[in-house]
Amino acid sequence: MTKKNLISSAITLALLGGLTACGSDEQDQGNATASNIEGKVVDGYVAYALAFIDTNNDNQLNAWEPRAYTDSDGYFTTSKEGLNYCALPATSKRRLYCLSSTAEVPSGSTLRFVGGYDISTGEPFVGSLATTVATSTDGQIQPRISTPITSLLVKNRDTVRVLLQEEDPNITEEEIKAIQAGIAAIFASNHGFTIEQLESDFYAKVQENDPNNPLDDTDAKLMALALKLHKAADILADAVEDLNPDKFGSDPDFPSNATGAVYDALFWTWFGEAHANPDGSLTIGDVLSESADNSTIQTFAYFLQQYALNNLVFNLLDSTGNAVHPTLLAAFQRAAQLNTLIDNKIAAGANLTTVNAIARSIEVMTAQARKADPAYDMSGDFAAVDQLMNDSNFIDAMGTEGVDVAALSSNFNSSTISTSTVQANTRQTPYPNLAGATTGFSSPQGQDQIQLYFHRPNSETPSFGDLTTCVKYTSEGESSSYYTTGSLFQGTWELLNDFTILFTMDIVGGTESMIAKLISSQPIANGTEWTYSFDFNGELSEWTGTTSGNTFGIYSETDLPTNSDSCLF
Repeated sequence: MTKKNLISSAITLALLGGLTACGSDEQDQGNATASNIEGKVVDGYVAYALAFIDTNNDNQLNAWEPRAYTDSDGYFTTSKEGLNYCALPATSKRRLYCLSSTAEVPSGSTLRFVGGYDISTGEPFVGSLATTVATSTDGQIQPRISTPITSLLVKNRDTVRVLLQEEDPNITEEEIKAIQAGIAAIFASNHGFTIEQLESDFYAKVQENDPNNPLDDTDAKLMALALKLHKAADILADAVEDLNPDKFGSDPDFPSNATGAVYDALFWTWFGEAHANPDGSLTIGDVLSESADNSTIQTFAYFLQQYALNNLVFNLLDSTGNAVHPTLLAAFQRAAQLNTLIDNKIAAGANLTTVNAIARSIEVMTAQARKADPAYDMSGDFAAVDQLMNDSNFIDAMGTEGVDVAALSSNFNSSTISTSTVQANTRQTPYPNLAGATTGFSSPQGQDQIQLYFHRPNSETPSFGDLTTCVKYTSEGESSSYYTTGSLFQGTWELLNDFTILFTMDIVGGTESMIAKLISSQPIANGTEWTYSFDFNGELSEWTGTTSGNTFGIYSETDLPTNSDSCLF
C-alpha cells in the first residue's frame, strides 16, 4: 500500500465507520490553562516511570518539557489515596511525582512514559507508553490513563495527522480529528470494545482483589490485548534496536527506544489488512498470528522502515524490499507465539494471584524471546510453558510475592522449569524494618561499595522516606594504577513490596533510580550475610553485604555523612 493509497483508505474507512466516536475525542475542546496533570500508568501498574508532556511531539524529552515520575502505585500528581503531590511543600521529595505545566497545554498533546518498574512482575518496565491530553469545555485537563492500548491509538493519531497534512497542507484541525476518531472507532469495533473501554483502567478490579467485585469479561479481554501489544512491541523493538545499535538511545535525533515505531507499524499493518478484509472482524491478534503469511510480515517491516521510522534505519528489509531480515523475522514469529500463549489465559473472575502469575510467566518468555539466537526454534519452549500455565500449582507458585522473575529468566530451561523450580527461586526473607536503619553492600568484585542510611518516614507514609547514600568506587588510572573516590547523594527510599526497595539519588541534572531486591540472608560468624539483586538502568548484578546481627544496623544523626570525603569509609 503506497502512502497515497494509505491516506485514501484512511479517509474512506473513516467515512464508512462514521466520523464521530464516543470517548475522549469529544472532550478535545481547546487548550488547557496552566495546570496539574494527573493520571496513572497501567500495564500492571508501572512505578517510577518518567512522565513528560511531549510539547513538540518529537518522542523525546526536551529540556523545557514538564516531567515527573509515577509513584510506587503507578500514579502521578494525585496518589491512589488522593494525596495531591503538587500541593506538598517545595522541599518534599515526593514533589517529584507532581506533573505540572506553567504554560497552556494544547488538547491532544502527548503524554509519554518511559522506563520504571512493573509492579506485577517486579521487573524493569521495558519500552515506553503514551496517551493524549484531553480537556473539558472549561479548559480543565481530564485525568489520563496510559496503557499499551492507548499507546497504539496515540501512534495512529500521530501518523494520520502527518499523512493528512502532507497530502493537504490546508486540511483543518476539525477534519483531522474527525478522521482520527473514525479510524479509532473502527479499531474499537473490530476488537469488540468502545473507545471508553480502550482508554480505561482494566487492571483496577484485579488490584482491588475484592471477591465481591471480580474481574469482568471486558476487563479480562482488555488486559489480554494490552499484554499482547506490550510484549510484541517489546520483542520487536528489541530486534530493531539490535539491528541499529547506533540509533536508539545514542543518536539525539532518535527516541530512547523503538517501541513507539513498532506500535505505529503494528497499527498500520492491521489497518492495511482491515482495508483488504472490510467485514469488521480483523484484529491485531490476527496480524500477530503464527499463521500470518510472509506478505503480512513484509508489510509490517515495510511500514516500520518507511513510515514509522521515516526510512532512517536500515537492515529491516533487503534492497528489493521483499526479504525481511532474519532477526526481525524471528522476532515477529516469537511475538506471534507469545500472542498464542496469552490467548484464553486471563478469564473473568481471575484474582490478583492468577493475573500476576500469568504476567510473570509471560515476562519470562518475553525475556527468552529477546535474547535467544534468531536461528533457535522456540516452539518447544512455548509449548512447555503453555502446559505449565494450565497447572494450578504452577500458577499458585508464580503468583507468590517474592518470585524472582529475573532469576527464572536468566536460568530458563524448558526441560527443567517446573513448580519446584519456581519455589526454589522465591525469596523467603523480607526486608527488616528500614526506619532509621543503615546497611551496606559491595559489588561482585568488591571494588565498589554503597552505604545506605534510611531516614525515618513520617507516620502518613511509613514505607517512604528520605535517603542518604554514600558511594565508594575504585577506578583505573594511568599506568594501571587505581584510585578510590567517594560521593555523597541525597534521595528517597520506598518499599515496592516486602522484598524490593526503590531508591533514588539526586544528581546534577536530574534524578537516578534503582532497585535492590533482597535475594537471601544467611548466618555467618558474628552476623548475617545478605545477598541483593541490584538493578541500575536494567542492568542486574548480585551484590552482598554483612551485618553484625540478624537485622540492619541503627544509626544516630551524628553518624550521617556530611560530604563526599566522609564517604571514603
